[in-house]
Amino acid sequence: VGTTGVKEEITLTTDTDSVHAEGAVEANENFHQKEQKQTLQSLFSLLREEVEQVDSKILPLCLHQIAETYFQEEDYEKAMKFIQLERLYHEQLLANLSSIQDQ
Repeated sequence: VGTTGVKEEITLTTDTDSVHAEGAVEANENFHQKEQKQTLQSLFSLLREEVEQVDSKILPLCLHQIAETYFQEEDYEKAMKFIQLERLYHEQLLANLSSIQDQ
């Protein structure tokens, strides 16, 4: 009878530990998701400021960092859109430089 009680207690403790471990993993994942969302919000804020100031030297960097954040979140479609925007920025910059050289 005493051994059965100990086995049940060990099983209960193990189950409780598993629940705590799962909760810790879930809490950690939630923390990282919140952290990534905050990073995205910061980058979007910087992006808005840059566009408003028209001094867009940091714009391609912001676009790339946003793409990387989406990639880490495994949202590949959005990541590709920001990579394409970064590419378009560089293409336009090259076109502008070429136009200036032709003058």
